[in-house]
Amino acid sequence: MSVTTTMAIHEIKDHLSSVIARLTETGEAVEITKHGRVVAVLMPPAPRGVVLGVGARPHGRAPDMEDLRWTEEELADMSGGPIDPP
Repeated sequence: MSVTTTMAIHEIKDHLSSVIARLTETGEAVEITKHGRVVAVLMPPAPRGVVLGVGARPHGRAPDMEDLRWTEEELADMSGGPIDPP
């Protein structure tokens, strides 16, 4: 969500279908104001079905500890250099 549009609550009420259509197409949030003050934010839902950091698992299988371990090479790639043991 990069850009946020601001609309008065009476505009939202009058044009709700088109506001939701635009939100769906662009992913852009809409700040809703009442008397010039933001009272709510309308935004698209977060994506579903993916566990952040773990990724999708086939057949709904939960990850085991081996799935969650990174190799030394993966850790070095993520950190930008070799990892010194504690």
